[in-house]
Amino acid sequence: MRARATTMAALVAVALLMGTLSGCASATGLVLTGTVRDTTVTVPAPSVQAPQIDIDAGFASTSGTSTSGSSTSSGSTSGASGSAASASGSTSAPSGQPTLVPAVLVTTVNAPQGTHVNAGDTLVTLDDKAQRASVAFAKADATVAAAQVGVLTQSIKDADDAASTLASQRATLASTIATLTSTQHKLSSSLSTLASTRQQLVAKKTTVDGALSKLSSAIASMPSLPTASQPSSTNLIPSGTPPHPTTGSNPAAPPNPAAAQLQQAAAQLTKLKAQQAQLTHAQAQMGTALAQLDAGRAKLTSALSQLTTGLTKARAGLVKMDAARVTLDDARQQLRDAKKLAQVASDASQVAVDAAQWQLGLMTVTAPVSGTVVSIAATGATVPPGAPLAVIRPDGPALVDAWASPAQVATLCAGQAVTVLGDWMASPADATVTVVGSQATYPPSSTTTDEIHLTRAFEITVQTSSALPAGVPVTITVPSSESDCHA
Repeated sequence: MRARATTMAALVAVALLMGTLSGCASATGLVLTGTVRDTTVTVPAPSVQAPQIDIDAGFASTSGTSTSGSSTSSGSTSGASGSAASASGSTSAPSGQPTLVPAVLVTTVNAPQGTHVNAGDTLVTLDDKAQRASVAFAKADATVAAAQVGVLTQSIKDADDAASTLASQRATLASTIATLTSTQHKLSSSLSTLASTRQQLVAKKTTVDGALSKLSSAIASMPSLPTASQPSSTNLIPSGTPPHPTTGSNPAAPPNPAAAQLQQAAAQLTKLKAQQAQLTHAQAQMGTALAQLDAGRAKLTSALSQLTTGLTKARAGLVKMDAARVTLDDARQQLRDAKKLAQVASDASQVAVDAAQWQLGLMTVTAPVSGTVVSIAATGATVPPGAPLAVIRPDGPALVDAWASPAQVATLCAGQAVTVLGDWMASPADATVTVVGSQATYPPSSTTTDEIHLTRAFEITVQTSSALPAGVPVTITVPSSESDCHA
């Protein structure tokens, strides 16, 4: 009997609950009871970075040390390499690593509780001194980085100009070396010609000296001819020579062989002396020519020695220029590489500026949607990141939550037209079923009894065409014409 009574009580409770869920089945259609959903949007406090201040921001780094270049005629390689080294030091990242602030400070409340706001309106303003300083430091770094790109660009231009000047100087020096080498060959050839000419002239002079010596010996060996104070030619007749016979009173002079010989000797002596004079003159000319050749040879030898010394120095200078060109080319490549790094650093510093400005923008909190401010932090409050700064109830259609029994769900479907009526409303508002639950669950209840929680129902959602107060109960009516949407 006691078990039967318990069973009957349970059946009665289920019947009562089913009556509550099913509402009133009237001639106007299905009627359900629902509650206007309290839809709100929470605006959280932003997560803001608190960077460590870089005291070197805005100043060029001094960590780079310039390397001295080779000493060349252009004198520009050391400056180029120094610029490249300084550029590598200026692209270093700041040492400060950002961290999150533990809380933000509300300085101004622009939309008090109950105020209607539009999307984008300012709700509160947070303390942004540190963020403004971060923006200033980031801009200083960006300015330095951009300036470094300009400095390196000018250094590359200077290095290119120096390379062009060095190439021009090297071409001039190479041309001069070629000319001097050609002149050296010509001087060597001239010196060889002078040596051969001198050898021939010495041989000729030796011949002339020999001939002159023989001629002088021949002249010296000739007998002496009589002078005016010496006896006449008759005295030259040797003794024992018989006298020539005479004929008549005027006898003819007999031939005198000694006189003829004497005349021949005088003529020969005159001829020899003339030859001696010619040879003596030729000997003097050859001596003068030899002296001139020796003087010219000495000058050529000296000029060739100086030219050889100059060529040695010029070739050494050419080697130095080639070494300087290699050093300058290396410096130019270093400058180009440093410029690429500086450009990367400049771009990165601009990203840092954008990030700092974005962080600064977080300090002005705006409404994400249009609606009424339900709650908001007070001025002077400190709010940790992620905690609610403000709560907004959005404008627009309201959502109504209701529960339907399995029998009622069979007559409901999404898109079905219904009406919603509150006890403060003069006429019902049009609404549409948007969600029909697919699984029965235990509905929430303010009366927590076993019987109620043992009954399962389907959750449905209705969207109204106008705004309704949040949390109030309303009546949902499904017209009889819409009671069977599955038909």
